[in-house]
Amino acid sequence: MTDPDRNHRSIVLQIGAALWIGLFFVWFFSRPFPNQTEYSRLDLWKEVPLLLTDFLPHEQEPGSVPSGWEFFPQRIELIAWSTLIIAGVWGIGNLMLRFIGLA
Repeated sequence: MTDPDRNHRSIVLQIGAALWIGLFFVWFFSRPFPNQTEYSRLDLWKEVPLLLTDFLPHEQEPGSVPSGWEFFPQRIELIAWSTLIIAGVWGIGNLMLRFIGLA
């Protein structure tokens, strides 16, 4: 194939991929949750800014459970184990792809 044909094919594939992703999102967000009919997926996205404000520092209410970044070191062991598991799964996936000849 010549260069212009390859560029044209690449552009067509990119447009097709973007169109497919767009149509999938329209289909996905138009469907209700299977176990929760009173809320839609779009309602969930409307709540995201409110949920993200929980990450901002704020004063502790009296009698509430203490939370904050000072407790982050307690989670390092959990993060290390999850990183190890993800690395192992990634490696097994790469080995499987090599075995079947796709990588």
